[in-house]
Amino acid sequence: MAPDMWMKIGIYSAGLKCRDTEHPIIVAGIQSVFRRADELDRFDLILVDEAHMIPPDGDGMYKTFLAEAKIVNPNVRLIGLTATPYRMTTGTICGPDNLLNEVCYEVGVRELIVQGYLCKLKSKAGRQKVDTSSLHLRGGEFVSGEVEDLMDDDHLVQSACSEIVEYAKDRHSVLIFASGVTTQSLI
Repeated sequence: MAPDMWMKIGIYSAGLKCRDTEHPIIVAGIQSVFRRADELDRFDLILVDEAHMIPPDGDGMYKTFLAEAKIVNPNVRLIGLTATPYRMTTGTICGPDNLLNEVCYEVGVRELIVQGYLCKLKSKAGRQKVDTSSLHLRGGEFVSGEVEDLMDDDHLVQSACSEIVEYAKDRHSVLIFASGVTTQSLI
């Protein structure tokens, strides 16, 4: 691509102390722009990554921003990108009354692996077995609080961490799924 064909990209981020509004493409966090659509001037397309984070009800930052953006340009369009277009609580994120109306493109993990965009998954079950028979199901999944309580065991955590270090010693990166995000102070 010829250098004159490159698009100029700006950043609008309060955290980075950068409020660029002069470029045709602006990358921004919703926290920085949700009340400032009028400062960004007229634009035609909004891309939202992790679109499943758009709240299903209430006003929220996305709805506030989109309402202001439509004042500046009533024809502005919204595209949402997500790997999880379904919420356990409210169903699909697309619908006639939602901010996102329909799925316009889908691709599966297997297809992305075959095409070389994703690496093959290597999943390892832990050596330390856990009895999940006492856990309840809600919406087809284990109740998250019960899973977190079950897995909050020093022996299980130490065993899992040791296995991760062993399995990942030759890797540059690792993806780990945990049962919760509760942190404890070591003091």
